[in-house]
Amino acid sequence: MRDQLARVLASSDFTQSARMKSFLRFVVEETLEGRSAQLKEFTIATGVFGRDESFDPQTNTIVRVEAGRLRRRLERYYLTEGQGDAIRIDLPKGTYVPLFRTVAPAAASPQPANQESVPLPEDSVLELPKGPSIAVLPFENLSGDPDQGFFADGITEEIINALTCFPNLRVIARHSTFKYKGQHVDIREVGRDLGVRYVLEGSVRKAGNLIRVTGQLIDAADGGHLFSESYDRDLSAQNILEIQDDISDRIVAAVSQPYGVMARSRTR
Repeated sequence: MRDQLARVLASSDFTQSARMKSFLRFVVEETLEGRSAQLKEFTIATGVFGRDESFDPQTNTIVRVEAGRLRRRLERYYLTEGQGDAIRIDLPKGTYVPLFRTVAPAAASPQPANQESVPLPEDSVLELPKGPSIAVLPFENLSGDPDQGFFADGITEEIINALTCFPNLRVIARHSTFKYKGQHVDIREVGRDLGVRYVLEGSVRKAGNLIRVTGQLIDAADGGHLFSESYDRDLSAQNILEIQDDISDRIVAAVSQPYGVMARSRTR
């Protein structure tokens, strides 16, 4: 199991993210040491993300958001570099305890082309979320440096991915929102076009080694600003992926956690 953990941590999906490596190593080691029952949000927040004793999982969603990000990285690893691995590490939804299983060689073989698919039972169809709806527009690159466009797109995608971890949110897919990239649009028209109540937009600007990311949440019903915050980071002190993860977590927590901006605005 530890050999497999080392193989995953050395992959391209994990080498550039110290946060993801620490998260996966922590839950695997705790499980192998027989302490899986202690893998709760509070334990992970204090043991992995440096939060103190005042951490409240009811108001801070960092563990849930990062767990969703970890699941996606594991899935991607086993679809690419790890597709031939004999042991698989999964993090099932609804738990922070990893699952270890062996994969028989035959399991990776493609199914016969004429094999019929089995229809899902009628009661397995998922309902659409009943909570608020939100669209994340592509963050605008204001730095004049074309390379920062990749950073802006990356942080937009991270925010979209993080928002999908909240089961009650209806989050518009990336391909529907990126059609607005580079356009100056009326947020009320975007809301009507996509059928959403809230729109999150933002910008990225760079000066030397300093990068500033600004995020704004807008009520698409009337165009009113509900939230605006800027985040400054030193590019020479942090990995770009870590910066994207950290800022996207903070924006998502501010607008969508149980006591976030969207929750407060709906009670007015």
